[in-house]
Amino acid sequence: MKHDEDEVSSLDTDDEAEGEEEDEAAVNDLSNTDIVTKYRCAGTIANDVLQLLISKLVPETKAIELCDLGDESVTELANKVYAQKKGGKKIERGLAFPTCISVNNCVGHYSPLRSEGDVVIKKVWCTHAPTYVDSPK
Repeated sequence: MKHDEDEVSSLDTDDEAEGEEEDEAAVNDLSNTDIVTKYRCAGTIANDVLQLLISKLVPETKAIELCDLGDESVTELANKVYAQKKGGKKIERGLAFPTCISVNNCVGHYSPLRSEGDVVIKKVWCTHAPTYVDSPK
């Protein structure tokens, strides 16, 4: 039996999607202690970076400097863990998304662009330093 090229392509896509769903389910299986350890590791990195950012929060701090410090710190700390390949596969880790802050009276995820100039922090509501270790993209 011959298949159209479109049919074969569709079958391949279905198999790939099913494989991706299984991979994602395996990565999120909290009964696996390795996965829980990776989540805890990412949480420890995020907490350490948040403590660093809190220590740097003073009035007149530039938002971009604070966010850059958070990004650099997450990357540096994440690169120190799970550096060895596992089964020939590199374990992905690092920033889940850019460090964000809530500036002055605006609550939300603010991560300044370099082109925006200097946004000075007068009052900080919260900071976010999202981190991941070996999670699906």
